[in-house]
Amino acid sequence: MWKAVYDPIAEGAAVYVCANTNQPDCKIVSLEVLSRWAGIDVFPSLAVSIKQHIMPMPAIEESPYAASVRTEQSRANGFSWNDRRVKEVLRLLQKALGR
Repeated sequence: MWKAVYDPIAEGAAVYVCANTNQPDCKIVSLEVLSRWAGIDVFPSLAVSIKQHIMPMPAIEESPYAASVRTEQSRANGFSWNDRRVKEVLRLLQKALGR
């Protein structure tokens, strides 16, 4: 997953890139690196010098929506993915979606 950010006032850009896993490994890279990795030029009109530079970005932090937090909140609310009723609803949803 990635999120590209351009700040026209600072005339800078950077990209957060994270592996979509249970324990995401995130990096901040330049637009040029994203273009090489993904073949995507998300801001085609920007100067090459902006695309090559990584502007200062807020540090990468653990999300409050991380899986462990969601699991704890779900348990506190009495929710469980292993509940028979939840599994049945998911099965019916998959059937309705043709999967």
